[in-house]
Amino acid sequence: MTNLVELIVRYRNAQTLEEAVEAAELLVRQVGPSLHLYIAGKVSPDCIDDVYQETLAGLIEGLGRFEGQSAGHFWSFCYRIAHHKCVDQIRREAREPLEFVDPEQLREAVEASAQDAVISSKEWAAVEKALELLRAAKSPCADYLWSRYILDCDNKMIAETYGLNYDTVHVILRRCLQKARSLLPKKG
Repeated sequence: MTNLVELIVRYRNAQTLEEAVEAAELLVRQVGPSLHLYIAGKVSPDCIDDVYQETLAGLIEGLGRFEGQSAGHFWSFCYRIAHHKCVDQIRREAREPLEFVDPEQLREAVEASAQDAVISSKEWAAVEKALELLRAAKSPCADYLWSRYILDCDNKMIAETYGLNYDTVHVILRRCLQKARSLLPKKG
């Protein structure tokens, strides 16, 4: 495995297009798997490969502008590109209206994915209630709660996605959760 810094120098010093392409391909082979894992943790499963390809294209496009001198700088450069591509995807999804799955289809999917453990009726009731609350919360609460708890985006990513301040996202999520809780029937 060639050192990342050596590959960066090799790319910068390439005299022909073939040399530059070869160095770029070697760089992508080394950082690609880690970037793929990073992306898989940030976007929905059906978008992972598309975002990964966009990230690699952005990486190749940006190699000419990369000015770092260490492997750490290069990794930071790679993850920054991947992060921005993930945020772009989340923004695209946020612009699309949320389509909630039919509860029966969701039940079938959950049961099919449960390999050893079957979801209890109590747990299933909680899932159905959560879906009802998301529907009742209406936008923007439904979008914020969906991003935070279903897509598992952290507050920083949500802030970047919606063009908000980090602290603002924290307050919005707290208020949206309060609103969702207020929709629950009172106990006793």
